[in-house]
Amino acid sequence: MRKGASLLIDTSVLIAYLEGEQEITEAATLVIDDWVQRGRNRAFVSAISAMELLVGPLQATQATDEYFDFLLRFPNVDCIPVDITIAEQAALVRARYKIKPPDALIIGTAVATGAELIVTNDVSWVGISPKPVVLLGDYV
Repeated sequence: MRKGASLLIDTSVLIAYLEGEQEITEAATLVIDDWVQRGRNRAFVSAISAMELLVGPLQATQATDEYFDFLLRFPNVDCIPVDITIAEQAALVRARYKIKPPDALIIGTAVATGAELIVTNDVSWVGISPKPVVLLGDYV
């Protein structure tokens, strides 16, 4: 990932970063703490990822303050709501590749925001995204 490239960070990366103890946690921490927080790269997070991220703690009746703090206040990260432009981009991806609506909306967010790369650990996104996909699992 080149310096200055804008990134769409997928749910799998956020979970690895915020919850830890996953194979990609170290790589996720490098991207988020060393590159995004310090301003090397700007990042976008879809509101769909925010929803997916919050499900686990809410099911376990755990506090979500840390998650909201990240989503709302972390430097150089913007949480992007779904709008008609994102819905259109998601529909184009979903119509062509028949992927699940949440995944299509996250990819649509990358397209609509102009993110240069999608950072994920979801192998199924390779070849279906109109944006280049970086799999963190390839770097561990």
